[in-house]
Amino acid sequence: MKKKKPQSLQAQPLNSTRNSYPNQAVLEKQSTIAAKWHSVSGSIADSQPDYLTTVLYIATNASQIEMACLMSEGSRYKSIIYSEGFDFFECSQKFKKASFCSSIKNIAAIFKKITRIVTYIGQVNPNIKKEYRALLSSALSLSIPIIELPHGLLQSGYNLDDDSKIIDLSSYYDGIGESLPSIASLRLKWYGDSSVGYPRHLNAKPAERSLPAYTVITTNTNWFLYSVEDKRNFFNIVWRFAESNPEKLFIWSPHPAETNQHTYSYSVAALRPANVLMYGLKQDIYFDGIENTNDLIAYCEEGISTVSTCLLEYEIHEKNVKIFSTEGVKKLIDHFDSALVFTTDAEISVPGERLTTGMLEEYNAEKFDDYLACAPNSDPRNSAYLEIA
Repeated sequence: MKKKKPQSLQAQPLNSTRNSYPNQAVLEKQSTIAAKWHSVSGSIADSQPDYLTTVLYIATNASQIEMACLMSEGSRYKSIIYSEGFDFFECSQKFKKASFCSSIKNIAAIFKKITRIVTYIGQVNPNIKKEYRALLSSALSLSIPIIELPHGLLQSGYNLDDDSKIIDLSSYYDGIGESLPSIASLRLKWYGDSSVGYPRHLNAKPAERSLPAYTVITTNTNWFLYSVEDKRNFFNIVWRFAESNPEKLFIWSPHPAETNQHTYSYSVAALRPANVLMYGLKQDIYFDGIENTNDLIAYCEEGISTVSTCLLEYEIHEKNVKIFSTEGVKKLIDHFDSALVFTTDAEISVPGERLTTGMLEEYNAEKFDDYLACAPNSDPRNSAYLEIA
């Protein structure tokens, strides 16, 4: 006699004896109703003054979203964070002060009450989604103050020029030339003049975790300052170093764009040694609660890195790191106060050293709010530049 299988805990079909519904076939299917484990409650709204400051943060990727969350959390102003198509559920549980929006259509409904805009892409950029360009264009035409902040340590318009004769913002090999002009009404920095500090530098120590010892490999080889030969040399040197240390664990956390199929890094990923594991929830290894490269650096023994914003994380957490140097980035590394570089197998074999960029300042939320308060109106004429892209 066969035992009955226990019923699963999935939603059961809706049964009805009525035949008056035109969509009876739909009712007989299993329920696919989506739900979230939170509730929303209402209240009677008080009238609010028209002059109430409401800041809209435009974030185009996960890194910018994190910065926007951190900055809004410390701000005295009402904040709304927008990123097209992003699932903000986890952010809404972790960060308590900001509201979140993932659709330009919903932004349109509340746009009239926006009094300030913060963006991490304050230049004309043909590579961002049309929704962001449309939103910035509308803000410009309405003269809403737009405050621009950098999204990286080394960025055109802030502190990076190059000698490329071909200007191509979409290329992995051609550069930009001289610094891109801003269309924002105020440009702030992470260090130096007009600085508010690095948003992730909040003196927050990572929580105690029991993790295996590992060396983290952080890369951004898609950058046009790395030639094909530079990429080949980097991965050859690092892979050989890992092979010569089979007892060690290496965790590779590439820039998200490096996993695109047409990139060099994607092609060499299959050639990595067995003790080099790619980081990510759907990759070789993943630690619960450690969602990105920045958090991964906080727990590493030491690091191997190309030149990128990740270098600030090594400095914050006082981690030893070895930086790959090439002709394309040599002058950038020379600008650092202190850095250990490698270009050969022999140089990567020495122990890493602490990095001092001279470009790291602690974030100041009050100073940022003061800049928001005094930001000038945008120039409506700048919207014409976005129409070209």
